[in-house]
Amino acid sequence: MVKKTLTPGRHSWRVIRDLGTNLTTLEVINDDGTIYIPDIDIEMQRSAEEWYSYQGYDFNTLRGETIWNRGYRRGDWRVRTVTRTVLTSDPDFFHIHAELDAFEGGHRIYSNNWNTSIKRDLV
Repeated sequence: MVKKTLTPGRHSWRVIRDLGTNLTTLEVINDDGTIYIPDIDIEMQRSAEEWYSYQGYDFNTLRGETIWNRGYRRGDWRVRTVTRTVLTSDPDFFHIHAELDAFEGGHRIYSNNWNTSIKRDLV
C-alpha cells in the first residue's frame, strides 16, 4: 500500500526539571502528521501528547495527562475525535477525569465527560 506524507510528524521525549519548584515532567510527543493513501482515497491524522509529572518525593503529586487527536478525510467528508484524560491521586484514591469530543465537518456532534475515583487498595 502506497502512502504519501502530507504533513510531517514529530516525535520527542523530553524530561523537564523545574529546579525552583522541584517539579519533574516527562513530555511525550507522538505525532504521525497527515498521510494520504491513494488506494482508498483517504487522509489520516493521528497525534498524541502526554505529560507525566511529580514533585519532589511526594507521591500525592503524581499526575498523568494525555491528549489524543485522530482524524479522517475523504472528499467533503471529514471526521475527528479529541480525547483528554487526566489521572491524579491522593493517599486513598486514584482520580480520573476524561473528555471525549467528536466532530464531523466543523461541527461538534458528540461530547462527554467522566469523573471517577478508584480506591487505591494499598497501591
